Parts: sequence; C-alpha cells; structure tokens
Amino acid sequence: MEVTTEELWGSQMDVHAKGAFLETKLTIPEMCKIGDGSIVNSSSIYGIVGSPVSTAYHAAKGAIRLFTKPAAIQYAKENIRVNSVHPGFADTPMTNRGFQEAERLQ
Repeated sequence: MEVTTEELWGSQMDVHAKGAFLETKLTIPEMCKIGDGSIVNSSSIYGIVGSPVSTAYHAAKGAIRLFTKPAAIQYAKENIRVNSVHPGFADTPMTNRGFQEAERLQ
C-alpha cells in the first residue's frame, strides 16, 4: 500500500468505480421509461479476493461489486436487473509477466 499514490488511487476509482456509477446513472432513466433493462457491471476476481499488489485496483473493483447490490435492489421494482461479473485471470500482454512467475501463477 505504501507505493499507492493518491493519483493512482484516484485514477483507478475514476476508471472503474466512477465509470460503473456513471454508466448506471445515465442508463437507468431510459430503462425506466421503457420499463425493462439489464445492466452488467464489470468487476474482477480482485473485487472479491485480495492479493499483495494493486491496492487501488482491488478497492475500485470491490466498489463496483458493492455498488451493484443496492442498485439491483433499488431498480428491481422497475424490472431492471443490475448485476456484476467477476472474471478471473486471463493470459494477456498485461498479465504476461505475472504468469511467468511459477509461484504467482499457481
């Protein structure tokens, strides 16, 4: 956590948590007009479990998970479903370095 700057914290919250908030906030009125809809917020396995790195990312993805729950309850009466998905790890260029560490991969 010592290496997490306020700027990094803010950018992770803006991209992830604030992004999910704004997407939901701006979509809900149109869905209410038609009386139906479904919102799927993209979180991460890191929104559920911890790791020794990425404090700000974990917090932002956890915020999405917890933001989604009351939104789902609040808009169920409008026939609007709000869910979050929590994908696990994927082998991508961004995760390539981590996947090459046997201990971390396991």
